[in-house]
Amino acid sequence: MKNIVCVQIRGSQEFKFNFELKCLGLEIKKAIEAAGGKCLAIWANSILTIVVEGVPPMTIEALLKPFVDSVHKRGGNLSIVQRDAAQAPEGGLPADFCQPGAIIRQKLTRTFLFSLDPGAYVVSNLYANGRSIFAEQLGDKRSRKDSWVRARGKGADQKLCQVVWTEEEFETAAAGPF
Repeated sequence: MKNIVCVQIRGSQEFKFNFELKCLGLEIKKAIEAAGGKCLAIWANSILTIVVEGVPPMTIEALLKPFVDSVHKRGGNLSIVQRDAAQAPEGGLPADFCQPGAIIRQKLTRTFLFSLDPGAYVVSNLYANGRSIFAEQLGDKRSRKDSWVRARGKGADQKLCQVVWTEEEFETAAAGPF
């Protein structure tokens, strides 16, 4: 069975810092996948969890270092917990993790919209008049066609969107960039 590395970083009350942590999770995921590994980036309870398979711990530390240095230069403090060589689940990490907590930013396509679990919030990264042009909580699969029609009508299709999992995150994301 393959081993994994799990890194957890605690967020703060400051929205900008939490946004930066989510972005860090996405960037590390991209870098790990480019290096041939698998990575899950999860945000829950103000904690960023990064689970990595197929990349040595030293590589992960090197990816985290610029972020840690940046936080320290600004007078911030980080709490990072790293567990090396934990047992990976049978079959390894999933290729496309799309469950609650997953940090997701990608183009809004019909296939992607229909793949999300009911209850997920989808927020376009395009804004007009201080609000996202398309922001809604997804219902069951039968209602997805209507959601897709609304997204296309607003011009959000094929544009970058994010998926969030709580009402609080939804309100913050839909209200626009900080």
